[in-house]
Amino acid sequence: MIEEIFNKNHKKYGRPRIVQELKRLGIFVNNKKVYHIMQERSLSALPRRHGYHSYKGQIGKICRNHLLIKKLDKDKHIYRYERHFETNRPYQILGTDVTQFQIEAGKLYLSPIIDFYTREILSYYDISEHPNYAQIRRMMKMMFDEHGEPFKGTILL
Repeated sequence: MIEEIFNKNHKKYGRPRIVQELKRLGIFVNNKKVYHIMQERSLSALPRRHGYHSYKGQIGKICRNHLLIKKLDKDKHIYRYERHFETNRPYQILGTDVTQFQIEAGKLYLSPIIDFYTREILSYYDISEHPNYAQIRRMMKMMFDEHGEPFKGTILL
């Protein structure tokens, strides 16, 4: 029964879920017994797949962060950093992020660019099936085509 439950569930069920499934079927057995039977028959659940992680470590040089202001806390005698996103002209600070949508067909990714001065979405180009550089490149091209190139000195987050 243990092997049948294990195979029926695509080799994803470990000992706790198999014990639970046996109880649901009216078979009460000690979890240690299930563990030993699974070891004897080399039944081991496949590891869970984890979501997308884009971080690949430090690549290239790190520039100074112009959006943090260093302030001294006189009571505690330590420095604190505060975010500074205020701008005084359009196209000075732009922000972007990748948003993931889960739908029946799978995952889709949207990556818009917003101007922090006007709070206007400058570009979003398309929804992509993969969050890769090609999507970002298309989005940047669309932004340059629509808005010209007034982006000298622009900070893109």
